[in-house]
Amino acid sequence: MHATKKLQTLRRSVLPCLAAFSASLAQAANSLEIYGTIDMGYTLRSNHLLPGVKHQNAINSGTSDGNRLGFRGTEDLGAGYKVFLDLETGFWADTGDYPAPRLFNRQAYLGVSGAFGSLLAGRQYAPSFILEATLDPFGANTVGNYRNVFQNIAAVQQGESQFDPTRIDNAIQYASPRTSGFSVNAMAAFNALGQEGSLPKKVGGSASVDNKGDARFLAILPSYQNGPVHVMALYQQTRSAGNIAQAEAPRFTKWAIGGAYDFGVVRLSAFHDHNKLKTKSAAQDGLTLRNWMLGASLPFGKHAMQISLARSRLADVSGNTGIARQIALGYTYHFSRRTNAYAVFSDIDNNSKRRGILGAPAIVFDADNLGNGYQRAFQFGLLHRF
Repeated sequence: MHATKKLQTLRRSVLPCLAAFSASLAQAANSLEIYGTIDMGYTLRSNHLLPGVKHQNAINSGTSDGNRLGFRGTEDLGAGYKVFLDLETGFWADTGDYPAPRLFNRQAYLGVSGAFGSLLAGRQYAPSFILEATLDPFGANTVGNYRNVFQNIAAVQQGESQFDPTRIDNAIQYASPRTSGFSVNAMAAFNALGQEGSLPKKVGGSASVDNKGDARFLAILPSYQNGPVHVMALYQQTRSAGNIAQAEAPRFTKWAIGGAYDFGVVRLSAFHDHNKLKTKSAAQDGLTLRNWMLGASLPFGKHAMQISLARSRLADVSGNTGIARQIALGYTYHFSRRTNAYAVFSDIDNNSKRRGILGAPAIVFDADNLGNGYQRAFQFGLLHRF
């Protein structure tokens, strides 16, 4: 009886609201796609940085790819022009929670396209992440993703991950059409880290309503793709007069180059990047980070294998050099175009200075879950796209 009443209440309240929301989006677009990804897996993490800490067992969501629910729409304006949108939020299926306070924390942008290319405005993936996810055999996901060897630097030292941001707020991006294999993406933002005027001018100061404290962002990503060849280069910079990473007037600069060649039976990929922090803070000024990765993907029928080797070199102004290395192995079985099972193993080695003086050891993150101080992990799971 109670179940029947609850079902009737659901039909009268929640379902009509969802239907009205979808209908309103559909009216605003010639086409509307509701899409998403749900991923659940088991992860065993071990070899903790601290002696005496035992291994960790976990049932996690978003291990091989971040769980998401999105709305993607387009409207044909005629004369070759289209307006398009993408609103995408993340969630954790193991707890049913979502990353508050942002509603569409993954992507939220509006754009227009035509013969000139595309122009987009809103929260978008950073060009550096696009390069990395394209060339990494693990797609910058799972415990095998190459970002493990330096991602903890962002978490421990830099606070806002400005050496390697995943997404940029308030971004304007231009994507050119591909001509004879060549294309270019350019992105800029007045504040990459939240609403304009929300960051302080000085360390420990109050937020500045003008742009003087904002994290200004600029990036350019030219690429060449023709048949089995794909080559990419990158220049990216985030700079602020205010407080990022508890440093005054920081400027994060990244140069990167990489490429891939698909032989059919195997796709080989490699890249190298160089990062430098310039700041008025004597303790952090001149911090450099150099990373490289070699990878291979081997598809055969419904099966695929992935392997990558990654190395990261972090150096401070005192001459301390910390090295982190990672080897990762993966296997994927595709049940269909939308569903696959996977298994991944990753092992990281940090030298003593990376563990100690520099305080930024590499640990095993995955798509949505923290490494929690562990340097080795094995995980398997199931992913479905809808």
